[in-house]
Amino acid sequence: MPPSASVRPASASPRNGGSLRASGQGGGGPGGKRSSSFPGLPRLSPPPRRSRRDQAGPGLAAPSSSCRQMDARRGLCGACVSAAKWVPVLFIACIVAWSYYAYIVQLCLLTVQSAAERWALVVLYHLFFGMFVWAYWRTIFTSPGSVPQRFRLTAEEMDGIESSEDHRASLEQLVVRKDLPCTMRSIHQEIRYCSECSLVKPDRAHHCSVCGRCVLKMDHHCPWVNNCVAFKNYKFFILFLGYALAYCLYVVLTTLKYFLLFWSSLSSSGSDGSK
Repeated sequence: MPPSASVRPASASPRNGGSLRASGQGGGGPGGKRSSSFPGLPRLSPPPRRSRRDQAGPGLAAPSSSCRQMDARRGLCGACVSAAKWVPVLFIACIVAWSYYAYIVQLCLLTVQSAAERWALVVLYHLFFGMFVWAYWRTIFTSPGSVPQRFRLTAEEMDGIESSEDHRASLEQLVVRKDLPCTMRSIHQEIRYCSECSLVKPDRAHHCSVCGRCVLKMDHHCPWVNNCVAFKNYKFFILFLGYALAYCLYVVLTTLKYFLLFWSSLSSSGSDGSK
């Protein structure tokens, strides 16, 4: 080896850590942190990771993403979204109000000549109309049914499920420990649970993306009533459909005679005018 050549120690090689490792700033040792290759630049550390317990508080599960989305839509935009959901309901209300005016005012008061027939039509009409409006009102403003408190999960339970490698076993143990009646399974034969609402789903319970919550025995979300059709208002929804059919049939059958008389009078007047 020529005398002018110098041997660089292994500890001074930048590839092996150099003087940084010797001074305790390099990675490789237990507890050591890897530093930048450029000593002049400041070292940036990632922000601390917050757990569900830190985000939601002690004993509570983390807020669901649906709740965060609903909070983000508050204000003017949230008011516009809420108002737009009532447009189908207002449309139905306008049609019902127009039918009431057409039947009571135009038919019973201005067209029917017999007083006995007029009163009979008015009384029977209000009977069908009242049942129809009552069922529609109850369908709209009756809560579809929320999941009982015993099915809700704490932050520790949600962390245990999400951090477990075997979700199926963790959910089975959780359901047995809390004595929850769950017989339905997912497509992967696992117990169904909702990460949005932080709860174990009871049988036939589903998460409604419009309402932003899980609903008991959910059938569907109906925009014409701006509500979910589920466990507590399913009876009123069926009554609403039945009373609506009866109401429409009554209006059609009682106005058919006057409808034919009206068109026959128009045809006779048109034929007289042509002569």
